[in-house]
Amino acid sequence: MTNTFITDSAKALRRLRRAQQARARTQAHAEARLDRSRAEYRTSLGKAVLAESRAWRALLDLPGMTAGTAAALSGTSVATINRRAKQARDAD
Repeated sequence: MTNTFITDSAKALRRLRRAQQARARTQAHAEARLDRSRAEYRTSLGKAVLAESRAWRALLDLPGMTAGTAAALSGTSVATINRRAKQARDAD
């Protein structure tokens, strides 16, 4: 092997290691951003579910309203309505 080959190989290996380190840093930052986005998504979705649950609860609190009637009016299953209403009760 020539000195040029050894020198060029060493330089290329250093560039590779720097590139690997840069990729690892970029990946760590990207994963941190993804984690924050997922947490924000869960928070936002939780608020939306709670708002919907409270709206179901308000509908069911109307005099004479039953889960069956609400299901027929909304096209939603009774099970979903009961689940959402329970979420509202549990949150309050």
